[in-house]
Amino acid sequence: RLTFRDLEPGDYAVSAFHDQDGNGTLSANLIGMPIEPWGMSNDAVGNYGPPSFEQSRFKLPAGGAALTITLRS
Repeated sequence: RLTFRDLEPGDYAVSAFHDQDGNGTLSANLIGMPIEPWGMSNDAVGNYGPPSFEQSRFKLPAGGAALTITLRS
């Protein structure tokens, strides 16, 4: 669980990954596909690359919001 405080209402996108090897980056295989669990807001998935901001974007209202990101392997 992660909480962001005092964000202005507006459009946002969030990405997350589980850094299983502890190297501080999302590890990938030789062709660039992630080998650690990762996810984006809106459960967006890109085609031949990462999802775009448009695919991942959500509107944060003035009252705040709760968001769940599913990590994919």
